[in-house]
Amino acid sequence: VSRHRRLVSYGLYAGATTTAYALAFLLRFELRWPTAYVQTFFFTLPFLVAVRLVGHATCKLATARWRYVGVSDLFQLLWSSTVGTLMFWVVLLVLRPTPAVPRSVILIELVLTTYLIGGIWFAYRLIFQTARRWAQASGGTAKKVIIIGAGEAGSRLDEGNALRCVYLDGDLH
Repeated sequence: VSRHRRLVSYGLYAGATTTAYALAFLLRFELRWPTAYVQTFFFTLPFLVAVRLVGHATCKLATARWRYVGVSDLFQLLWSSTVGTLMFWVVLLVLRPTPAVPRSVILIELVLTTYLIGGIWFAYRLIFQTARRWAQASGGTAKKVIIIGAGEAGSRLDEGNALRCVYLDGDLH
């Protein structure tokens, strides 16, 4: 994996985490952020971002190519986010910020971070596949393929590709 791609990934993950944490505070306090929590937010944010990035690095979330992201990657993201949340909770127990970060903020941040990062992945995949299909359709570079005996797996082969497929299968069901 190129260093550039890894840095971009970590930058996007840090941005998603920061956005999710800020939105979690706003949602928890019904869009009226109490001034008492501003210092708590800025004091704890670097720890949250660090924990998230270490978790994502441990789960190798920055090394995969996003254009191939799938359900197994989403489960890995969910695992990384959950473990990161537990680690952040332990950090908060040690730091004891005043006022304390509400537990609801921690849970909302978990959900929002997972959704934002998953959304970034799938948006990238959608844009990449749409651009590739458009380029292949306009350039006439679609490959002609005959798939013999592949059944349902064969029909799924051309989902992400601009292939002109003919399916030959003895199974009539």
